[in-house]
Amino acid sequence: METVGKPSEKIVSLHIPPQLLEQLDALVEKGLFKNRSEAVRYAILLLLREYAWLAARENLMMVPLR
Repeated sequence: METVGKPSEKIVSLHIPPQLLEQLDALVEKGLFKNRSEAVRYAILLLLREYAWLAARENLMMVPLR
């Protein structure tokens, strides 16, 4: 992976459907994000937080009740 901008950032290429890209661009145009990269970073962060929450919840459900 190639480094760009900040030394700690990496370039990631991805393929997405045109409709999804249009919706992403609309969020950027509305000023919710500075650019596509910021919007994608935020989406990934939400995904990871949701996954961590679900994983923690599953682990809690596996603990036997006394």
